[in-house]
Amino acid sequence: LEACLCAYWDISYCDNNDDNNNDDDPPQIDPCDVANELKNDSLNQLPEINNIKDSALNGKSEVLVYYNKDSNGNNTIIGSPIVGIYDSLGVDHNPPGSGISINGFWHNHFNSPRTMNIFTASDIVNFLYLNSNSNISNYNTFFCGFTNQNGEDFIFVITDSTKFNNYTNSYQNFSFDYAEIMIFNQFTTYGISRQNSSSNNANRLAHFLDNKNTGLSLMKYNSQNNSYSEIRKNPNGYNNNSIIINCN
Repeated sequence: LEACLCAYWDISYCDNNDDNNNDDDPPQIDPCDVANELKNDSLNQLPEINNIKDSALNGKSEVLVYYNKDSNGNNTIIGSPIVGIYDSLGVDHNPPGSGISINGFWHNHFNSPRTMNIFTASDIVNFLYLNSNSNISNYNTFFCGFTNQNGEDFIFVITDSTKFNNYTNSYQNFSFDYAEIMIFNQFTTYGISRQNSSSNNANRLAHFLDNKNTGLSLMKYNSQNNSYSEIRKNPNGYNNNSIIINCN
């Protein structure tokens, strides 16, 4: 796998693989614990995050930043923010070297009708790449953050490291581009589309994450009250809004 992030791309064919989800065990980690840790770190008050939010609403370039913990246990930026080419739906970048630990990363999709309002297949593959590259410092606290073109904030957290490692290993023998196409095809099957509202896409993505045994949970940040909520799939199907579980 080699890394790239992409906000949207046009691939017309789709994958009809059946889901295989016979494991209804509860997650090993409470996603709200991870989210509240980010809130306690005042992650969303970092200037780099505010710049990413501003770029999502007003800019024409994707921006990506990597984080680690400083000596006081607070999230800090590794290097400088990585800025994509103007009006280009992606950020080509060199991820941290093998074995270099990071605590998470955050990126945006800028304001354009061409971009997705939820995580893309490319975002997931980048997450898998970091895992296969031994970059994840701690499964219990690692995050993948994202600001969409409407200014909404979402994060992935790892709630079952065994499932996440198995999911990562299932793509180990593929290039980044091929893994991206495979997951995009599955997204198409779930109807995840730029034509949907972010709430509906979030429900579809929550179905995907659970049914594919990814070991990941989807969260949403509410800047108005500085709180996170877990997004769970609606058992009534894809064509509904997701179930929101507020974190205390």
